[in-house]
Amino acid sequence: MNKASFESKIRTSVKPVVVEFWAPWCVPCKIMSPLLDKVSADYQDKVEIIRLNADQNPELARALRIMGIPTLLGFRNGREVIRRAGAQNEVALRAIFEALYLEKPLIQGPAPLNRLLRLAVGLALGVFGWLNEVNYILLGAAALIFFSAVYDRCPVYRVIAPRLAGFFQRLISS
Repeated sequence: MNKASFESKIRTSVKPVVVEFWAPWCVPCKIMSPLLDKVSADYQDKVEIIRLNADQNPELARALRIMGIPTLLGFRNGREVIRRAGAQNEVALRAIFEALYLEKPLIQGPAPLNRLLRLAVGLALGVFGWLNEVNYILLGAAALIFFSAVYDRCPVYRVIAPRLAGFFQRLISS
């Protein structure tokens, strides 16, 4: 598929579109494929899916700035609104499809391993800051890193984040 036909397909689609860039040699792609099949079947009347082999469409992948595979792109009204690189679990895939279908922003927290690493680094910095004659700079950094691991579960963040996203979208589009 060339760039012009891809853009035409995205622009003329009545439904939101999920585009998956994958490759036959990609192990994460193979792992994610049955999950994507399952979720896309559940949303077949609501969201269209296009699966593109990155090896067979290198110009399009380059034009869309695909840096790794698998990569999922979500388009609504001809505009890219979601981009996720790497294998996604079923819950994350459902969140992507749901956000596209319901026209709401996708707020997704860090991956489990990323979350665990942030918690560990925050804890280590906190302990080091406490043992190092109560270093407030290290304790503050530890608190910020620790919060970055759990921010998506914070009720205050959940209320503020969509409003800030909407504000910045309006600011950018005007």
